[in-house]
Amino acid sequence: MASARFIPRQLDYETRNAAILILPVAIVLMAVMVYPIVYSFYISLFSLKLTRPHRVPFVWFDNYLEPYEWDAMWARPIRMVRQLPRNPHG
Repeated sequence: MASARFIPRQLDYETRNAAILILPVAIVLMAVMVYPIVYSFYISLFSLKLTRPHRVPFVWFDNYLEPYEWDAMWARPIRMVRQLPRNPHG
């Protein structure tokens, strides 16, 4: 009898049908959400220029290591913090 506790219960009719109806929508939604993110990361590993579409060298993470991009990345949060009021209540 102790092993009966570890056997998962069978899903009831409504739960099983709900899962069957939601599963295709969930798969399509995940594909629509995940594919562009993965593809954009993949494209970011290349030095892609629209003026030369056939010359696409693989650069690994060099696109992320350029210092001017890091400066631009930190400029926005720093500017946002500077815009906060010093003492809003008094």
